[in-house]
Amino acid sequence: MTDLAMRSWCGPTGPSVPEEVLERLQRFSEKWLHKVGNEQQLSQPFLMELCEALGTSRPYVGDEIVDYAFERQVKIPGRKTARRIDLYKRDHFILEAKCGRSSSSEPGSAPVRGTRAYQGYILSAYSDQARLYSTYLGHEPPPLLLVVDIGEKFWIWRGGDGVYAPFNSPDRIDIPLAEIADETNAAVLLACFESPAELDPSKFQEKVTREIAERLAKLAAALEESHPPDEVASFLMRCLFCMFAEDVDLLPTNHFTKLLLKALRHPPALQHELSLLFSQMDTGGFHDLEPIRRFNGALFTDAQALPLDSVQIQLLADAAAYHWGWVEPAIFGTLLERALDPRERHRLGAHFTPRSFVQRIVRETIDRPLRAQWELVQARAEELRDQPKKTPEAATREAREVIEVFRRSLYGLRVLDPACGTGNFLYVSYVTLKNLEHEVLEELRGLGGAQEGTFSLGDAVVPEQFLGLEVKPWAAEIAQLVLWIGHLQWLMQYRGRTAVHDPVIADQRTIEARDALIEWRDKRPRLGPDGEVLTRWDGITTREHEVTGKLVPDVSAQVEEFDLVDVTRARWPEADFIVGNPPFIGNKHMREVMGDTYVEAVRGTYREVPKTVDYVVYWWHRAAQLAREGELRRFGLITTNSLGQTQNRKVIDSHLEAEPPLRIVAAIADHPWVDVGADVRISMTVAEADPGGTRRRARSGRVVEESQGQEQVKVDWAEVAEIHADLTAGANVASAVPLRSNLSVSFQGMNLVGKGFRLTADQVAELGFDVTDLLSVIRPYLNAREFMQVWQNRYVIDAFGLTAEGLRDEYPTAYQWLFDHVKPERDQNRRKGYREKWWIFGEARGKLRRTVDGLTRYIATPETSKHRVFQFMDMEVCPDHTLYALALDDPWFLGVLSSRIHTTWAPKVGGKLGIGNDPRYNNTRCFLPFPFPEATDDQRGEIGR
Repeated sequence: MTDLAMRSWCGPTGPSVPEEVLERLQRFSEKWLHKVGNEQQLSQPFLMELCEALGTSRPYVGDEIVDYAFERQVKIPGRKTARRIDLYKRDHFILEAKCGRSSSSEPGSAPVRGTRAYQGYILSAYSDQARLYSTYLGHEPPPLLLVVDIGEKFWIWRGGDGVYAPFNSPDRIDIPLAEIADETNAAVLLACFESPAELDPSKFQEKVTREIAERLAKLAAALEESHPPDEVASFLMRCLFCMFAEDVDLLPTNHFTKLLLKALRHPPALQHELSLLFSQMDTGGFHDLEPIRRFNGALFTDAQALPLDSVQIQLLADAAAYHWGWVEPAIFGTLLERALDPRERHRLGAHFTPRSFVQRIVRETIDRPLRAQWELVQARAEELRDQPKKTPEAATREAREVIEVFRRSLYGLRVLDPACGTGNFLYVSYVTLKNLEHEVLEELRGLGGAQEGTFSLGDAVVPEQFLGLEVKPWAAEIAQLVLWIGHLQWLMQYRGRTAVHDPVIADQRTIEARDALIEWRDKRPRLGPDGEVLTRWDGITTREHEVTGKLVPDVSAQVEEFDLVDVTRARWPEADFIVGNPPFIGNKHMREVMGDTYVEAVRGTYREVPKTVDYVVYWWHRAAQLAREGELRRFGLITTNSLGQTQNRKVIDSHLEAEPPLRIVAAIADHPWVDVGADVRISMTVAEADPGGTRRRARSGRVVEESQGQEQVKVDWAEVAEIHADLTAGANVASAVPLRSNLSVSFQGMNLVGKGFRLTADQVAELGFDVTDLLSVIRPYLNAREFMQVWQNRYVIDAFGLTAEGLRDEYPTAYQWLFDHVKPERDQNRRKGYREKWWIFGEARGKLRRTVDGLTRYIATPETSKHRVFQFMDMEVCPDHTLYALALDDPWFLGVLSSRIHTTWAPKVGGKLGIGNDPRYNNTRCFLPFPFPEATDDQRGEIGR
């Protein structure tokens, strides 16, 4: 274990333990070192004295189940008697105590330390006791598992969601009892008992990474005043790699930083010196009399430095002053992109996706199936080692060969993220596979057969196995850099400097900057009737309206329209696993965000996919196809939590019911998410082909706790028989079919598509309309928020059925208001109908109007609401699209809709929406399949009374 690995548990500033604690720990160590005997007799005195030496409180002794105690009972299903944890502290740790022997001559049945039997003895304490007990506590498992051999050593593992690091994880901390008084070791043990959160590296890694990104953003903004943004970004990426390289001893110590500080005395010289350094890093050689390794890779090929003034050099030096070994690659890419992209800098202070969220999907997609395979290999190797008819050497050799086959299989695996962004999913996947490789190598070393390898493709898990597609070129560049920084960081932390061979960075590029869904032979400007190039509003730039003063689209900010020629489906690199979170763009916003040409090309290329699906569903569909065709072992994707809703569920259903079928092996239907510009709710789905229809049990996750801005999320997992297309388990309520009797009854309210349609009571009066004697085009207006709280007495101009000329002639004041407040926004709308009929609601719901014609009232309910409420509304009230209007005026139906049966049914089938995670009511799933009972005359009479 390297010093960097140990310090990763304590933070970059180092531990801080009082001198008197270190003195007590030294005396404790001298007393207990090499102690042997009965573990039941020794464990409690040993641990009591350890607590006294650390200066922490002593645990409870007795049969009562408390949060900090010896012999805490755990009831395990299928076992008649309860098991006992040697020492348990809730939200801190589970500790199992053992006592090995120094030699076979000593009394006792425990194995001799250092033997193979001893290794199994400690492994059993971890796997068969501590880790097993964590599952049956009845509450959230603690973050740490500890095994201690009294008189010899502590072993400590971290975990999350009840999933702990493997036994031989490179992240495991081993603390010999003889070194317990070392300040770093003491700090780790003290944190185990007092503040386990201090052992979470993300606590300081996030702070360092964010501060570095903020420094780079300031420097990038300054450089962009005289250089193109792409040149600035390229230059800064080389600089930051130099900062990282010098901090992990891949460059001479502080070589880059010293160069910057020297240049402060003569800034013009820096451009020349940095260009020379970059050139030497490309080929290897010397710079400023110091040897420079050959880094190679595209990062330093033909690299030139930018000229910097003294202020800019100081900003770069400030960034270099941080310890870049502490950068967290899983979030660094996101923050670096924000720092280097002028349009993204305002989001530097915003949330980013926590690594734990990414690990959740990677664990289910990649780690779990590979570990199941590894456990079988280990069991087979154990059988071979114990063959009684063969010599120990021959049995060991056969066991080693079985493990070698599995080891080599890891080097052929490929992981693809087809919307990789800045590479955080690929980096977490890399660490996952690298940790498994480390375990396998440790197992082989125990059998006398492991070699470090040369860390090139085919000899070790390397970045070349992790593939990405990313449409934004600079994000693709950052993703490639993140992968290599993560790789080098892992090697330096767990293998040391000698494990890194030249060239440090390979020439192979595994992140492709291209579209993941379609590709085309040519992209041509779209021409109008007169041959002019057509343009559209860029969808971003706004201006103040000269009359209203409100922000409206700036029509002068135009981008060219294009036609795509010979469009085909994009090729995806061959892979064994797919992970990622494709763009969160709803169906209604696809044209607005990506333009008509692209959306039409995608929909035309994937004709089997309904046009009503969200953008992310195309990725899900493509991955499902590959899995069912046998090209993919398993895929795991993050989508918005609308994946299981009607318009998207059809795609999932088509794959679950196809031949061969797909099987969802794990899912979390509703989970918080950040880093998409706003907080949203997402779904996690993991699926694989199921050609034999085995219907093996699946894992259904449920969020049980959210805290700290939703970045700390606890999930409970349960094994279930099947996960349905709506991502639920148990009864398949999504399979309920619509009833003819319920057709043409429930409608979504009016979608205005323009805030200018709305009026306050004061504005109605200012326009000369009398709210007590309203014109036919002025109607009371109600949305879901006001429905559930207090109506704000708002109105809308509803010109349905009128032409623009008719509205102008009959209601000129209303016409002028809409001309000023609605038309500027509608003129830039992507839909032709919205542009041309700007005075009419975007969705005026003509069918709803015809259906309620002749009724005295209708029933309304919010589409999304924490509580399901139904209420009669007067006919003149115009329902917003956030309400559902039911063309029913009979109180019997209001009673049925408000009944416990219907209000239990609706949230079960309707799904949830938004960051508030509120139940969603919709026509297709909640209303159409619901069987309304017929009312007897007596029942109707009772309701009437």
